[in-house]
Amino acid sequence: MKPLLLLDVGGVLSPYGNPPPPDFEEREIGGFWVVWTDAHAPRIQRLAQSFDLVWATTWEQHANQALCPALGLDPLPVISFVRGKTATRKLESVRRYVGDRQTAWIDDDLYDDAHSWAQERNERVPTLLVQTLPNIGLTDTHVETLLSFATGTI
Repeated sequence: MKPLLLLDVGGVLSPYGNPPPPDFEEREIGGFWVVWTDAHAPRIQRLAQSFDLVWATTWEQHANQALCPALGLDPLPVISFVRGKTATRKLESVRRYVGDRQTAWIDDDLYDDAHSWAQERNERVPTLLVQTLPNIGLTDTHVETLLSFATGTI
C-alpha cells in the first residue's frame, strides 16, 4: 500500500504574496483565481506514482473541480474539515482521516502541535510533515524530499 500524501492548495500549489514567484502567474483555473505554474502538473504526477494523494485543503471538493484537470489527475479523496481546537486547525480532521497509514503532509500552516503529533506517530508509523513558505509554495526540493520518504530513504 502506498503512503498517503495530504496536499494543501493555498501556500503550497497557489503561493500567496506579490509579486508571484518566478515562473508563476495569476490565472483562472476551473472558475477559481490561483497563482499557478505549469510545473506543478509533472511534479504532482511524479508524486502520484509513489503516494495515494488526498486533498487536505479548505478548498475541499473545489480542489477536484478546479485543480485536478489542470494537474492531469482524476478526482482525489478529500478530507472534510471541522474547525479544531488546535493551533493547526486541520490537525483533528487529519488525525481522524489518516489512522495508522504512513503519511506525508505538505502544508504552509503547520504549528508545534502538528509537529508533535508527527513525531509521536513516527514511533509506530512513518510520518513526514513538509512545511512550505507560503510565498513560494511547492518546489522540486519538496518533491524530492517527499519521494525519498515514500521509498524509505529518509
